Amino acid sequence: QLEALAAIFRHVLNRGEECVTIASEVEFIQNYMAIMESRFGRRVKIQIQTEPGLEKVMIPKLIIQPLVENGILHGLEPKKEGGTILITIAEREKKLVIAVEDDGVGADAAEIVKKMKDGDGGKDTFALKNIDDRIRLRYGNSYGLRFESKPGEGTRVLVVMPLEEENDEADDC
Repeated sequence: QLEALAAIFRHVLNRGEECVTIASEVEFIQNYMAIMESRFGRRVKIQIQTEPGLEKVMIPKLIIQPLVENGILHGLEPKKEGGTILITIAEREKKLVIAVEDDGVGADAAEIVKKMKDGDGGKDTFALKNIDDRIRLRYGNSYGLRFESKPGEGTRVLVVMPLEEENDEADDC
């Protein structure tokens, strides 16, 4: 766990670069989950599926982990038996789509979006708003977060961005 924590610090600090490869972000999530295992044990599981060929695509760093954390804290932690977070990274119509899905307690998707947009969700929607704002500022209003959730059925958050191949400049994602 100490090695996982050190890897997390390296990723977060990462010489101040704003963007990382998908492979690097996935490794970061795996290290984060190694630490979360000490808190939740086997109650929380994670599965990560990355479409082949996308590993070197650059994305803004720290956009997936906060969604995983939200899924754990708001979706799975309230369930006695816990559950699973599924992350799927794929190309769809020349767009990069990252889905973070949990089989937790679910919520009203419209209410999540309203609280996030109005800014009155407090700490519960702060990370979501931050990720959505960062993506929209970088790529435009056609991109950002999409929500699918129903009480009792889990939540699915989609991150939609233009697909960018590996660049020489780390901030060029």
